[in-house]
Amino acid sequence: MKKGEEAEVVSMAREDDCMREMFVLIRSAGRKLGVPLSQLEPLDTRPETREAVEDWRYWVARGYEV
Repeated sequence: MKKGEEAEVVSMAREDDCMREMFVLIRSAGRKLGVPLSQLEPLDTRPETREAVEDWRYWVARGYEV
Protein backbone atom coordinates (compact mmCIF):
# COMPACT_ATOMS: atom_id res chain seq x y z
CA MET A 1 0.00 0.00 0.00
CA LYS A 2 0.99 3.56 -0.57
CA LYS A 3 0.63 6.27 2.05
CA GLY A 4 -2.82 7.81 1.82
CA GLU A 5 -4.34 4.82 0.02
CA GLU A 6 -7.67 3.68 1.47
CA ALA A 7 -8.45 0.07 2.32
CA GLU A 8 -11.14 -1.89 4.11
CA VAL A 9 -10.17 -4.00 7.13
CA VAL A 10 -11.96 -7.31 6.67
CA SER A 11 -10.68 -9.29 9.67
CA MET A 12 -7.95 -9.83 12.20
CA ALA A 13 -5.02 -11.96 11.12
CA ARG A 14 -4.56 -15.42 12.63
CA GLU A 15 -3.27 -15.45 16.19
CA ASP A 16 -0.06 -17.16 15.02
CA ASP A 17 0.63 -14.18 12.74
CA CYS A 18 0.32 -11.69 15.61
CA MET A 19 3.10 -12.84 17.91
CA ARG A 20 5.09 -9.59 17.64
CA GLU A 21 2.49 -7.12 16.41
CA MET A 22 -1.25 -7.02 15.71
CA PHE A 23 -1.98 -7.61 12.03
CA VAL A 24 -5.25 -7.13 10.20
CA LEU A 25 -6.31 -8.36 6.79
CA ILE A 26 -7.30 -5.60 4.40
CA ARG A 27 -8.89 -5.42 0.99
CA SER A 28 -7.44 -2.82 -1.32
CA ALA A 29 -7.41 -2.51 -5.11
CA GLY A 30 -8.89 -5.99 -5.49
CA ARG A 31 -6.29 -7.74 -3.33
CA LYS A 32 -6.13 -8.98 0.24
CA LEU A 33 -3.06 -8.60 2.41
CA GLY A 34 -2.00 -8.42 6.04
CA VAL A 35 -0.72 -5.14 7.44
CA PRO A 36 0.27 -4.00 10.94
CA LEU A 37 -2.63 -2.32 12.71
CA SER A 38 -0.21 0.35 13.95
CA GLN A 39 0.29 1.56 10.36
CA LEU A 40 -3.38 2.27 9.74
CA GLU A 41 -5.37 5.38 10.52
CA PRO A 42 -9.06 4.57 10.84
CA LEU A 43 -11.45 6.58 8.69
CA ASP A 44 -14.46 4.99 10.35
CA THR A 45 -15.90 7.48 12.79
CA ARG A 46 -17.69 4.92 14.94
CA PRO A 47 -16.49 5.37 18.54
CA GLU A 48 -15.84 1.64 19.06
CA THR A 49 -13.54 1.47 16.02
CA ARG A 50 -11.50 4.48 17.04
CA GLU A 51 -11.37 3.27 20.65
CA ALA A 52 -10.07 -0.17 19.61
CA VAL A 53 -7.22 1.34 17.56
CA GLU A 54 -6.36 3.88 20.26
CA ASP A 55 -6.33 1.12 22.91
CA TRP A 56 -3.92 -0.95 20.82
CA ARG A 57 -1.60 2.02 20.29
CA TYR A 58 -1.68 2.77 24.02
CA TRP A 59 -0.62 -0.79 24.92
CA VAL A 60 2.16 -0.76 22.32
CA ALA A 61 3.43 2.61 23.61
CA ARG A 62 3.50 1.18 27.16
CA GLY A 63 5.67 -1.72 25.96
CA TYR A 64 3.02 -4.42 26.38
CA GLU A 65 3.23 -5.87 22.89
CA VAL A 66 4.38 -9.47 22.75
